[in-house]
Amino acid sequence: VQLGAGSDINVTGTGSVTLRGTSGIGTSNNYGVELVSGSDILASGGDVNIFGTSRGKTSGNKGVSIATSVIETEGAGKILIEGTGGAAATSSANFGIDLNGATARATGAGTITLTGQAGTGTTTNRGVKLANSSVLSTASGDITVAGTGRGTGAQNGGISVETNSRITSGGA
Repeated sequence: VQLGAGSDINVTGTGSVTLRGTSGIGTSNNYGVELVSGSDILASGGDVNIFGTSRGKTSGNKGVSIATSVIETEGAGKILIEGTGGAAATSSANFGIDLNGATARATGAGTITLTGQAGTGTTTNRGVKLANSSVLSTASGDITVAGTGRGTGAQNGGISVETNSRITSGGA
């Protein structure tokens, strides 16, 4: 599933959005779900659910990739993102979830949950990566981030929060 640059999904009322994708089995840059820069999702009363699995074989195979985009819920709407990087991958950067300059925001009572499992490979295979000023924020709900890194070399952490990224919860 790819939401192209400048494309938006807007849902009013209590309707929810679910994106579910599985990539092909190519070598590099195979994404289960990709939100390209400037593509936004807004649910004014329902949930946003994103599930992505990469089946790529070498490097850059991400379950969910979100670049410079906004995912927002209002009211009690929740945000759930689950991603699995390329399971047959043999190189690097096979992330479960990769947020690059992205924002996930619950402006009401909603929660945010991210669960990512990296693909196999050598180095920098992270479960969840937030980079380049990515933001997870809630007004009053909880934020849960769970990540599992995999790989035979260095920098295979479960969760990586980098380059001015932040997680801010108004929940108890």
